[in-house]
Amino acid sequence: MDQNFREQSKSDAIYTCEKHFAPEDIEICQSPPEMTKKKPKFGTLPKLNMPTKSYERGKPYTTS
Repeated sequence: MDQNFREQSKSDAIYTCEKHFAPEDIEICQSPPEMTKKKPKFGTLPKLNMPTKSYERGKPYTTS
């Protein structure tokens, strides 16, 4: 973990995209009550809509 990421972690300034997490892996926090915040549950890992490497996709289709 580099120093920049460590500082972001301490200040709670790390943002994640919820489209990579299953609905049951996301918790909704309301603090203060008028502000709703979604975050992944502790220990969950992103599993959905992950990027693929070019060798996993196969060769692109070409026309001759």
